[in-house]
Amino acid sequence: MFEKNKKSYSGIAIQMISFIVIMAFAVSILAFIPSLKKTSGKIREESIETTIKEYAVRCYATEGSYPPSIEYLAQNYGLIIDEENYVYYFDAFAANYMPDIEVYSKRDRKQK
Repeated sequence: MFEKNKKSYSGIAIQMISFIVIMAFAVSILAFIPSLKKTSGKIREESIETTIKEYAVRCYATEGSYPPSIEYLAQNYGLIIDEENYVYYFDAFAANYMPDIEVYSKRDRKQK
């Protein structure tokens, strides 16, 4: 009879340890999610920058000069600009130099 009580206590201990391990795992995942969102947002911004640069190179190959503005790429090359969610920095120094292009998420600014 005493052995049955030992077994039930060890069963409870195993359940408690399992519960603690699962909770620690869940907390670590929840702590990781915000950094994952920031990383995916940064990757998305870099992907948009790369796409805009590809359109600028296409313009240079077609016309012999880089575009004067991002709006020019939208009007003449079909680039879709999402001004609701992103801020675009496009600095065209000269027609024969690749413009400086940067993309920033508006969501990151709202959360701060």
